[in-house]
Amino acid sequence: MNSDEDLYGILGVEPDASEDEITTAYHRLVRRYHPDHNPDPAATGRFQAVQRAYEVLRDRGQRTEYDRRVVVSETSPPGPRFHIGLDLGVLGVSVRLGMPRRPPGVRKR
Repeated sequence: MNSDEDLYGILGVEPDASEDEITTAYHRLVRRYHPDHNPDPAATGRFQAVQRAYEVLRDRGQRTEYDRRVVVSETSPPGPRFHIGLDLGVLGVSVRLGMPRRPPGVRKR
């Protein structure tokens, strides 16, 4: 799976769609793009994308992980980031300091 794929967009559902809505959209698209029913060569690729999207979104664990990755990538600024992490698990404390780097194209004065 390509990390840039919008799995919800492939199935044509909203990110807050229920499991039933995802399954209904999947079945509708499978009927439309299945190679046995659609001779268009592009339909095979579309069918495979629908299969991949459904495999992730039907499983709660995989869907949660996908949602987490998408939210992080959408809210993170572009470019590399600098973080210092300190885990004091023995004390039950976790400290994380971060300082984003200058955005690309911004020069130091």
